[in-house]
Amino acid sequence: MTIVLFAFLLACGAGGDPDPEGEPLSEEELVCDDGVDDDGDGDLDCDDADCAMVTNDGGGACVNEDDLAIYEDFDANLEWNKCVPSCLTDVKCNTDCLKDNTGLSRPCSKCFAEMVECFIGSCALECYVQPPLPECGECVEAACGPSYYECFGDLVCPYETGCRDTFDNDGDGDIDGDDSDC
Repeated sequence: MTIVLFAFLLACGAGGDPDPEGEPLSEEELVCDDGVDDDGDGDLDCDDADCAMVTNDGGGACVNEDDLAIYEDFDANLEWNKCVPSCLTDVKCNTDCLKDNTGLSRPCSKCFAEMVECFIGSCALECYVQPPLPECGECVEAACGPSYYECFGDLVCPYETGCRDTFDNDGDGDIDGDDSDC
């Protein structure tokens, strides 16, 4: 009976491409945590590449194809060393410098500039010693992480978007080189 019902549903279009015209589903139509192949491509939820850019809140300054493509190879230490010595905690200066040096959009660059301001203002004692204290990462995550993630964008299907940014982008507990995704 189950096989007959399944065959009937397939014949009637259920479970197939929800948009028979072949038009891609919008972010609003694509549900990436419902256990359903919403676009009929054979991939469910976070296994579907179409879910890579879908955000929980519908936005985020860095959650777009261009910024994420740049961000994959973003080396926060290298870029910050180009900007921070001359800008210090000046958000506008760091935003302009990061945008010019990386190609990130202005809104995304501003997320990082605000992170620099927070990092220096909140975690300098733990982080600006050699080697950095173990508390450095904890301080950065606690003091700066929430606003950074809100600015960056909260992905429904998080992945390690940057392997040299000192953050656990996918929330699996591993950061940068310690993350198997890198």
